Amino acid sequence: MNSTDVTFTLPGLVLLIALAAAGVLALLMLAFAQPQRRARIVQAVVELFLGAVAVVVVLKFSWAVFRPQVGPPNKSSIDTASARVLESPTSPPVLDQRFVESESPPSGKQLPEWTRHSVQVDGSRKQIVVSSGFFASQEEAELHGLQQAAATAVKECSSLDPRGTGAVQPRHSEMVKESAIKMRFLETIPEWDFGKFKAPMYQLWLQVELTPEFGERLAEPWRQAAVETRLRTLTGWSVWGTAIAALAAFSLRLDAAWNGRRRRVVAGTAILLTLGSLAFWA
Repeated sequence: MNSTDVTFTLPGLVLLIALAAAGVLALLMLAFAQPQRRARIVQAVVELFLGAVAVVVVLKFSWAVFRPQVGPPNKSSIDTASARVLESPTSPPVLDQRFVESESPPSGKQLPEWTRHSVQVDGSRKQIVVSSGFFASQEEAELHGLQQAAATAVKECSSLDPRGTGAVQPRHSEMVKESAIKMRFLETIPEWDFGKFKAPMYQLWLQVELTPEFGERLAEPWRQAAVETRLRTLTGWSVWGTAIAALAAFSLRLDAAWNGRRRRVVAGTAILLTLGSLAFWA
């Protein structure tokens, strides 16, 4: 299942297909059945419909109660500016790269000593220096620097992802911002010469400290996402199995109502529907 916005999208479709097929079979049976057997047919259809509704309601209620909560927690302590930085688009606007790379800009301040050491290892601790690109505003430099820090931290700890993807989750930027950034320096270039005009530019330097404990924290969203995926898959297959069981029960009732005269048609239709729904679900 690839959808995360609608629960049971594919299993729900399979269930609807099975119910529709059962309805078609019921109509066929009503058309060809003897008048004295039509009451039994209607009763079987009603029982099937009520049972399917009960199964869907129970499964949806169980999912709403027991599914894991994945997503960033609500923290009132995060200030508005930080939230704006974290929620900004992944690719912030930047000035034309031809201008940025046209020359080596003179820095308004001398860079701190720690910015010259890209990687430092002290036992189980690892300190990595990352920097943003040059931007025309401090907010853009802050955003890009935080994204670079989160991407670096996630790359270093990607082996802890049970799914093996190591993708950056929304909570990772917040975790890095709160716990992993040990030093920061905003480099300001008062006048960047663009030829026709001059403007200030900014670059953010960050020192990110990674430890085994922090790596475990970064792995929490991955593990929760893996658990949710497994639960969603298990629930989906449960819905599919329930729908197929309901189809089988109805087929048996249909065969009994026809006294086995159209057993091959009923069995063949049920098998084709089962295989078709299985191929659709897989």
